[in-house]
Amino acid sequence: MLNEVNYLASPRRVAPPDLLPQVENLLHNATGPRGHPSGSSDEAAHDHLSSGGRRVRARLALDACRKLAICEVDSVILAACVELIHNASLIHDDVIDQSEWRRGRKTILSTHGSEVAVCTGDLLLSAAYGVLAGFNEVKKLPKILTIIHRSIALAIHGQCAERLPVVMGDALWDSYDHVVVAKSGALLLLPLELALTMGDHEEHIPKARRAVCAFAIAYQIADDLQDLSLDRGDHAHPPAFNSVLMLEAAGHQGDAEITAGSYAKERLSEAIRAASELPSGSGELLVRLAREMLNTLWPKPL
Repeated sequence: MLNEVNYLASPRRVAPPDLLPQVENLLHNATGPRGHPSGSSDEAAHDHLSSGGRRVRARLALDACRKLAICEVDSVILAACVELIHNASLIHDDVIDQSEWRRGRKTILSTHGSEVAVCTGDLLLSAAYGVLAGFNEVKKLPKILTIIHRSIALAIHGQCAERLPVVMGDALWDSYDHVVVAKSGALLLLPLELALTMGDHEEHIPKARRAVCAFAIAYQIADDLQDLSLDRGDHAHPPAFNSVLMLEAAGHQGDAEITAGSYAKERLSEAIRAASELPSGSGELLVRLAREMLNTLWPKPL
Protein backbone atom coordinates (compact mmCIF):
# COMPACT_ATOMS: atom_id res chain seq x y z
CA MET A 1 0.00 0.00 0.00
CA LEU A 2 1.02 3.65 -0.21
CA ASN A 3 2.52 3.86 3.27
CA GLU A 4 4.73 0.89 2.42
CA VAL A 5 6.28 2.65 -0.58
CA ASN A 6 8.11 5.88 0.21
CA TYR A 7 8.14 7.49 -3.23
CA LEU A 8 6.77 10.93 -2.37
CA ALA A 9 8.91 13.44 -0.53
CA SER A 10 6.19 15.67 0.88
CA PRO A 11 2.65 14.37 1.44
CA ARG A 12 1.23 17.89 1.50
CA ARG A 13 2.79 19.05 -1.76
CA VAL A 14 0.25 19.86 -4.49
CA ALA A 15 0.35 17.35 -7.33
CA PRO A 16 2.83 18.21 -10.11
CA PRO A 17 1.80 17.85 -13.77
CA ASP A 18 2.85 14.20 -14.22
CA LEU A 19 2.33 11.68 -11.44
CA LEU A 20 1.41 8.77 -13.69
CA PRO A 21 4.62 6.83 -12.92
CA GLN A 22 3.77 6.97 -9.20
CA VAL A 23 0.21 5.87 -9.97
CA GLU A 24 1.55 2.98 -12.03
CA ASN A 25 3.76 1.87 -9.15
CA LEU A 26 0.86 2.01 -6.72
CA LEU A 27 -1.38 -0.03 -9.05
CA HIS A 28 1.10 -2.89 -9.00
CA ASN A 29 2.07 -2.57 -5.33
CA ALA A 30 -1.58 -2.63 -4.30
CA THR A 31 -2.12 -6.04 -5.89
CA GLY A 32 0.81 -7.69 -4.10
CA PRO A 33 4.48 -8.37 -4.88
CA ARG A 34 5.49 -9.82 -8.21
CA GLY A 35 6.82 -13.34 -8.52
CA HIS A 36 3.71 -15.29 -7.57
CA PRO A 37 3.22 -18.71 -9.19
CA SER A 38 2.02 -18.73 -12.77
CA GLY A 39 -1.75 -18.98 -12.91
CA SER A 40 -2.38 -17.05 -9.68
CA SER A 41 -4.66 -14.04 -9.47
CA ASP A 42 -1.71 -11.87 -8.38
CA GLU A 43 0.27 -12.79 -11.47
CA ALA A 44 -2.81 -12.28 -13.63
CA ALA A 45 -3.41 -8.85 -12.09
CA HIS A 46 0.14 -7.68 -12.88
CA ASP A 47 -0.21 -9.09 -16.40
CA HIS A 48 -3.45 -7.22 -16.99
CA LEU A 49 -2.16 -3.94 -15.56
CA SER A 50 0.90 -4.19 -17.83
CA SER A 51 -1.21 -4.68 -20.96
CA GLY A 52 -1.48 -0.97 -21.75
CA GLY A 53 -4.38 1.44 -21.76
CA ARG A 54 -4.43 5.24 -21.77
CA ARG A 55 -5.14 5.54 -18.03
CA VAL A 56 -7.79 8.12 -18.88
CA ARG A 57 -9.48 7.95 -15.48
CA ALA A 58 -6.16 8.32 -13.64
CA ARG A 59 -5.24 11.26 -15.85
CA LEU A 60 -8.61 12.92 -15.22
CA ALA A 61 -8.13 12.51 -11.47
CA LEU A 62 -4.56 13.81 -11.49
CA ASP A 63 -5.33 16.80 -13.69
CA ALA A 64 -8.44 17.82 -11.73
CA CYS A 65 -6.65 17.34 -8.39
CA ARG A 66 -3.75 19.49 -9.54
CA LYS A 67 -6.08 22.26 -10.71
CA LEU A 68 -7.98 22.11 -7.41
CA ALA A 69 -4.78 22.10 -5.28
CA ILE A 70 -5.28 18.62 -3.83
CA CYS A 71 -2.14 17.26 -2.14
CA GLU A 72 0.17 14.92 -4.03
CA VAL A 73 -0.40 11.78 -1.98
CA ASP A 74 -4.18 11.99 -2.13
CA SER A 75 -4.05 12.76 -5.86
CA VAL A 76 -2.04 9.60 -6.53
CA ILE A 77 -4.29 7.50 -4.30
CA LEU A 78 -7.49 8.71 -5.97
CA ALA A 79 -6.02 8.17 -9.44
CA ALA A 80 -4.91 4.63 -8.55
CA CYS A 81 -8.24 3.87 -6.91
CA VAL A 82 -10.32 4.79 -9.97
CA GLU A 83 -7.96 2.92 -12.30
CA LEU A 84 -8.11 -0.24 -10.19
CA ILE A 85 -11.91 -0.11 -10.22
CA HIS A 86 -11.98 0.47 -13.98
CA ASN A 87 -9.59 -2.41 -14.68
CA ALA A 88 -11.56 -4.71 -12.41
CA SER A 89 -14.64 -3.88 -14.47
CA LEU A 90 -12.76 -4.64 -17.71
CA ILE A 91 -11.76 -8.11 -16.53
CA HIS A 92 -15.28 -8.89 -15.35
CA ASP A 93 -16.67 -7.50 -18.61
CA ASP A 94 -14.39 -9.84 -20.58
CA VAL A 95 -15.73 -12.79 -18.60
CA ILE A 96 -19.33 -11.76 -19.28
CA ASP A 97 -18.68 -11.18 -23.00
CA GLN A 98 -16.31 -14.16 -23.31
CA SER A 99 -13.77 -11.82 -24.94
CA GLU A 100 -10.55 -13.37 -26.19
CA TRP A 101 -8.63 -10.15 -26.86
CA ARG A 102 -8.20 -6.74 -25.25
CA ARG A 103 -5.66 -4.04 -26.14
CA GLY A 104 -4.14 -6.37 -28.72
CA ARG A 105 -3.35 -9.03 -26.12
CA LYS A 106 -5.06 -12.15 -24.85
CA THR A 107 -7.47 -11.42 -22.01
CA ILE A 108 -7.04 -12.87 -18.53
CA LEU A 109 -10.03 -15.03 -19.34
CA SER A 110 -8.17 -16.52 -22.32
CA THR A 111 -4.85 -17.05 -20.57
CA HIS A 112 -5.98 -18.07 -17.09
CA GLY A 113 -9.59 -19.21 -17.38
CA SER A 114 -12.85 -17.82 -16.01
CA GLU A 115 -12.25 -18.72 -12.34
CA VAL A 116 -8.92 -16.89 -12.11
CA ALA A 117 -10.32 -14.00 -14.18
CA VAL A 118 -13.22 -13.46 -11.78
CA CYS A 119 -10.87 -13.67 -8.79
CA THR A 120 -8.45 -11.22 -10.45
CA GLY A 121 -11.21 -8.70 -11.02
CA ASP A 122 -12.22 -9.11 -7.37
CA LEU A 123 -8.59 -8.62 -6.31
CA LEU A 124 -8.31 -5.33 -8.21
CA LEU A 125 -11.62 -4.14 -6.76
CA SER A 126 -10.45 -4.93 -3.24
CA ALA A 127 -7.12 -3.22 -3.94
CA ALA A 128 -9.01 -0.06 -4.94
CA TYR A 129 -10.34 0.19 -1.40
CA GLY A 130 -7.01 -0.90 0.08
CA VAL A 131 -5.06 2.03 -1.39
CA LEU A 132 -7.32 4.42 0.51
CA ALA A 133 -5.55 3.36 3.72
CA GLY A 134 -2.84 5.91 2.94
CA PHE A 135 -5.27 8.82 2.50
CA ASN A 136 -4.32 12.12 4.18
CA GLU A 137 -7.72 13.78 4.43
CA VAL A 138 -9.20 11.09 6.65
CA LYS A 139 -12.17 13.24 7.61
CA LYS A 140 -13.36 13.06 4.01
CA LEU A 141 -12.98 9.30 3.72
CA PRO A 142 -16.62 8.48 4.63
CA LYS A 143 -17.84 10.74 1.84
CA ILE A 144 -15.21 9.39 -0.58
CA LEU A 145 -16.16 5.77 0.21
CA THR A 146 -19.84 6.53 -0.30
CA ILE A 147 -19.17 8.09 -3.71
CA ILE A 148 -17.01 5.14 -4.78
CA HIS A 149 -19.60 2.56 -3.75
CA ARG A 150 -22.41 4.48 -5.47
CA SER A 151 -20.41 4.70 -8.70
CA ILE A 152 -19.57 0.99 -8.68
CA ALA A 153 -23.19 0.08 -7.97
CA LEU A 154 -24.40 2.26 -10.86
CA ALA A 155 -21.87 0.71 -13.24
CA ILE A 156 -23.05 -2.77 -12.21
CA HIS A 157 -26.69 -1.81 -12.80
CA GLY A 158 -25.73 -0.49 -16.24
CA GLN A 159 -23.84 -3.66 -17.09
CA CYS A 160 -26.88 -5.74 -16.17
CA ALA A 161 -29.27 -3.45 -18.06
CA GLU A 162 -27.15 -3.73 -21.20
CA ARG A 163 -27.74 -7.46 -21.26
CA LEU A 164 -31.50 -7.41 -20.66
CA PRO A 165 -32.71 -7.09 -24.28
CA VAL A 166 -32.84 -10.54 -25.87
CA VAL A 167 -34.20 -9.30 -29.19
CA MET A 168 -32.78 -6.03 -30.46
CA GLY A 169 -36.21 -4.83 -31.55
CA ASP A 170 -37.29 -4.87 -27.90
CA ALA A 171 -34.45 -2.53 -26.91
CA LEU A 172 -35.88 0.95 -27.29
CA TRP A 173 -33.62 3.75 -28.52
CA ASP A 174 -34.98 5.86 -25.67
CA SER A 175 -33.22 3.58 -23.18
CA TYR A 176 -29.78 3.90 -24.81
CA ASP A 177 -28.59 6.99 -22.94
CA HIS A 178 -29.69 5.63 -19.58
CA VAL A 179 -27.84 2.33 -20.01
CA VAL A 180 -24.64 3.93 -21.36
CA VAL A 181 -24.57 6.59 -18.64
CA ALA A 182 -24.86 3.91 -15.97
CA LYS A 183 -22.47 1.42 -17.56
CA SER A 184 -19.69 3.79 -18.71
CA GLY A 185 -20.47 7.23 -17.35
CA ALA A 186 -20.40 6.26 -13.67
CA LEU A 187 -16.73 5.25 -13.56
CA LEU A 188 -15.73 8.04 -15.96
CA LEU A 189 -17.36 10.61 -13.68
CA LEU A 190 -15.77 9.14 -10.55
CA PRO A 191 -12.34 10.88 -10.84
CA LEU A 192 -13.92 14.30 -11.33
CA GLU A 193 -16.52 13.73 -8.62
CA LEU A 194 -13.82 12.71 -6.15
CA ALA A 195 -11.59 15.66 -7.04
CA LEU A 196 -14.45 18.16 -6.76
CA THR A 197 -15.45 16.66 -3.40
CA MET A 198 -11.88 16.87 -2.11
CA GLY A 199 -11.65 20.48 -3.31
CA ASP A 200 -14.94 21.47 -1.63
CA HIS A 201 -16.64 22.14 -4.96
CA GLU A 202 -19.48 19.64 -4.66
CA GLU A 203 -21.96 22.15 -6.09
CA HIS A 204 -20.26 21.64 -9.47
CA ILE A 205 -20.73 17.86 -9.51
CA PRO A 206 -24.05 18.04 -11.47
CA LYS A 207 -22.26 20.02 -14.18
CA ALA A 208 -19.43 17.47 -14.23
CA ARG A 209 -22.02 14.72 -14.49
CA ARG A 210 -23.61 16.39 -17.53
CA ALA A 211 -20.22 16.72 -19.20
CA VAL A 212 -19.10 13.17 -18.50
CA CYS A 213 -22.43 11.57 -19.39
CA ALA A 214 -22.49 13.38 -22.73
CA PHE A 215 -18.90 12.33 -23.42
CA ALA A 216 -19.63 8.70 -22.45
CA ILE A 217 -22.59 8.54 -24.84
CA ALA A 218 -20.49 9.90 -27.71
CA TYR A 219 -17.65 7.50 -26.90
CA GLN A 220 -20.02 4.52 -26.88
CA ILE A 221 -21.59 5.55 -30.19
CA ALA A 222 -18.13 5.84 -31.76
CA ASP A 223 -17.41 2.32 -30.51
CA ASP A 224 -20.79 1.14 -31.86
CA LEU A 225 -19.99 2.48 -35.32
CA GLN A 226 -16.62 0.75 -35.31
CA ASP A 227 -18.05 -2.60 -34.14
CA LEU A 228 -21.26 -2.50 -36.17
CA SER A 229 -20.56 -5.53 -38.38
CA LEU A 230 -19.58 -7.67 -35.41
CA ASP A 231 -22.46 -6.43 -33.26
CA ARG A 232 -25.07 -7.44 -35.83
CA GLY A 233 -24.54 -11.02 -34.70
CA ASP A 234 -25.26 -14.19 -36.63
CA HIS A 235 -27.20 -17.42 -36.32
CA ALA A 236 -25.12 -18.39 -33.28
CA HIS A 237 -24.94 -14.99 -31.55
CA PRO A 238 -27.75 -12.49 -30.90
CA PRO A 239 -27.26 -8.80 -31.83
CA ALA A 240 -25.25 -6.77 -29.35
CA PHE A 241 -26.20 -3.56 -27.57
CA ASN A 242 -25.50 -1.01 -30.35
CA SER A 243 -26.96 2.44 -31.03
CA VAL A 244 -27.16 1.89 -34.80
CA LEU A 245 -29.04 -1.38 -34.42
CA MET A 246 -31.42 0.23 -31.95
CA LEU A 247 -32.08 3.10 -34.35
CA GLU A 248 -32.72 0.64 -37.16
CA ALA A 249 -35.18 -1.23 -34.95
CA ALA A 250 -36.87 2.11 -34.20
CA GLY A 251 -37.43 2.78 -37.92
CA HIS A 252 -34.23 4.51 -39.09
CA GLN A 253 -33.45 1.85 -41.66
CA GLY A 254 -31.60 4.05 -44.15
CA ASP A 255 -29.97 6.69 -41.99
CA ALA A 256 -29.20 5.00 -38.67
CA GLU A 257 -25.43 5.49 -38.90
CA ILE A 258 -25.77 9.15 -39.86
CA THR A 259 -28.30 9.76 -37.08
CA ALA A 260 -26.08 8.06 -34.50
CA GLY A 261 -23.02 10.06 -35.64
CA SER A 262 -24.90 13.36 -35.50
CA TYR A 263 -26.16 12.57 -32.02
CA ALA A 264 -22.62 11.74 -30.90
CA LYS A 265 -21.34 15.08 -32.20
CA GLU A 266 -24.09 16.91 -30.33
CA ARG A 267 -23.14 15.12 -27.13
CA LEU A 268 -19.45 15.98 -27.59
CA SER A 269 -20.33 19.66 -27.99
CA GLU A 270 -22.42 19.43 -24.82
CA ALA A 271 -19.51 17.79 -22.98
CA ILE A 272 -17.13 20.54 -24.06
CA ARG A 273 -19.51 23.28 -22.91
CA ALA A 274 -20.21 21.76 -19.50
CA ALA A 275 -16.61 20.71 -18.76
CA SER A 276 -15.34 24.19 -19.68
CA GLU A 277 -17.42 25.63 -16.84
CA LEU A 278 -15.90 23.49 -14.06
CA PRO A 279 -13.90 25.44 -11.45
CA SER A 280 -10.20 26.25 -11.82
CA GLY A 281 -9.95 24.44 -15.14
CA SER A 282 -10.62 21.05 -13.51
CA GLY A 283 -12.53 19.93 -16.61
CA GLU A 284 -9.80 20.96 -19.04
CA LEU A 285 -8.57 17.44 -19.78
CA LEU A 286 -12.11 16.23 -20.51
CA VAL A 287 -12.50 19.16 -22.91
CA ARG A 288 -9.30 18.13 -24.70
CA LEU A 289 -10.42 14.50 -24.90
CA ALA A 290 -13.80 15.50 -26.33
CA ARG A 291 -12.20 17.76 -28.94
CA GLU A 292 -9.71 15.03 -29.81
CA MET A 293 -12.52 12.57 -30.42
CA LEU A 294 -14.48 15.10 -32.42
CA ASN A 295 -11.53 15.97 -34.66
CA THR A 296 -10.44 12.35 -35.10
CA LEU A 297 -13.78 10.76 -35.88
CA TRP A 298 -15.57 13.69 -37.51
CA PRO A 299 -12.88 16.06 -38.87
CA LYS A 300 -15.39 18.28 -40.67
CA PRO A 301 -16.70 21.29 -38.67
CA LEU A 302 -19.97 20.87 -36.80
